[in-house]
This record gives sequence, C-alpha cells and structure tokens, in this order.
Amino acid sequence: MKHCPECKRSYLDDSLKFCLDDGMPLVEGSELKTVYDVHNAPTEILPEMPLPQKQETKAKTQEKEAENKRNIAKKSETKKNIIAFFIILLASVLIVMISFELIFPGLNPYWWSLARLAPGTVGKYTRISWQSEQTRARLKNTDAYSVEYSGTINGNYKYIEMALYNFSSAEAANGGLQVIKEESVANQMIVLNEGVKEKGGVKVGNRLLMTRDSKNGPFLLLWTDGSVLFSAKTANTTSQEDLLDFEYNFPY
Repeated sequence: MKHCPECKRSYLDDSLKFCLDDGMPLVEGSELKTVYDVHNAPTEILPEMPLPQKQETKAKTQEKEAENKRNIAKKSETKKNIIAFFIILLASVLIVMISFELIFPGLNPYWWSLARLAPGTVGKYTRISWQSEQTRARLKNTDAYSVEYSGTINGNYKYIEMALYNFSSAEAANGGLQVIKEESVANQMIVLNEGVKEKGGVKVGNRLLMTRDSKNGPFLLLWTDGSVLFSAKTANTTSQEDLLDFEYNFPY
C-alpha cells in the first residue's frame, strides 16, 4: 500500500508511483482512513455544463442577419416605390401635355427647336443652308429659323427659300401670317389662294398663296400649323407647280 504525503490519500495499487490528485510521488505505507482503489473506483458523473457562449453568440448573429435582411427589404421596397412614383409622375405629365394639345391646340406653343421642322430633304430638294434668325417685332414671334433648299428637276435648277416662325399660340401665328400678307400686298403681290391648311384631312391652320406675277412668279406660300408659321418663297426659275410639289412633300 502507498500513500500521498501531500493529500494523505492511500492507494492499494502498489504499481502507482504518483498521486492521481496532485501528482506527488507516492510513499510506502498508509496514513489516511480513506483508501482509493483505482481499479474499483466509482464512476464520477460530471455536472451538466451551462449553455455554451458559442450558442448564445450564434443566436445573436442570426438575429442580426435577420434584421439586416429586413432592412434591405425595406430599402428595396422604398426604391421601388420611388421609381414607381416618378414613372407615374412622368406618365401624368405626358397625358396632361397630350390632352392640352388636343383640347387647346391654339394655346399650346411649339416647345422644341425649329430646326427639327426643317428636314434634310424634301422630295427632290436638298437643304443647302440653315441658320437661326432674329425675331421680328411686327410679327411678335418668339423664335425664327431660315433654311434654303435646291434641286435639279428635268435638268432645271430649282430654289426655294424657307422661313419658320414660332409664336406663343396658334392665334398669334395666324396673326403673323396676316402681317406678312399685308407686307406682301404693299410690295405689289396678289393673293392667288387663301384658305385652311389640312394635314391628314384635319385642319391644322391657315394657308395663303401669293405672287407678283401669276405666270413668272416669284411665288410665296404661307401656312400655319399650331403655333408655327411656315413661309416658302421661290426664285424666278421655280414655278408655282414646283412650289406646290414642295409643299406636298414637306412633312409639316
């Protein structure tokens, strides 16, 4: 039998050299009442361990991830709502603009550049020059644009000079047409035809054809479309038929 000089525990197994409790070298003999038999020692049951901190951390992480997902979902929903709002707003503005144009065509001015109304080619004519013009006080127009077209038809050179005037309303554009008519009459031109301008069978404004000489020209054709007044004037080499053909092919 051996015992531990430190903790005084005794052991029946003489083959042991060190104490199983404190690791001290064992000595011969027994000094304690309690004898420890390593071969017949009772099985010790460890106390139940508390919930590991790892599990608690994992639960917090999962909760934080869930909260992040909820925040991302809220931001995504907010972004969708903002986009939907601007789409609806834009559609509403377009509807109002179109409705205003249909209901009050005489009050709605042309908002874009007059250059967009002067195509590069008109039938057999090609645009050769264009430039912005100054507004005319007597016409009371808000914008002006001039453009020249030329072409060769049946071997003959043709030339047409155009001017485009924008006004605050269709009524103001028709007033500008009357001003040019008065100026032209004062310059010895006569009215050949006066009526309405139609596009697709629908009246879009007024139309006026004038000349100084019904046979040799020059010819002046005026028409309005909404708030825009178009003026097309020929040179002596361009006939009335040439001008009317130009008008037929002109998209506006």
